[in-house]
Amino acid sequence: MDSLIPVLMILLGIVVGAVAVWLLLRAQSQRSYEKGQSDSVMQVAALQERLAARDQEVQKLQHSVDKEVSERERLRDNNADLKAQLEGERRAAQERSESFKQAADELSEKLRRSPATR
Repeated sequence: MDSLIPVLMILLGIVVGAVAVWLLLRAQSQRSYEKGQSDSVMQVAALQERLAARDQEVQKLQHSVDKEVSERERLRDNNADLKAQLEGERRAAQERSESFKQAADELSEKLRRSPATR
């Protein structure tokens, strides 16, 4: 029986040591888990902040694009109006030119007849 006590003490020491190692590893693993979780939360927060900044940038760019499209449409309408005015001016100039030519022809005809009757 005397030899049984040292064996039991050794076994008890092994069990106590194993439990102590298990507890230490469990605590270390818990700390690692919590640190990883904390790091993940910080990374998610940083990514959300970057995403919000990108969203603002996209909104600014969209606003700029909308302004440019609106300006392009305004200029296109203005260009169409100017083309219509130019076409009207060309027609009016053509009509004036034809009218002047007709008046010149009539005057020329009157002048040709006038010296013959004198």
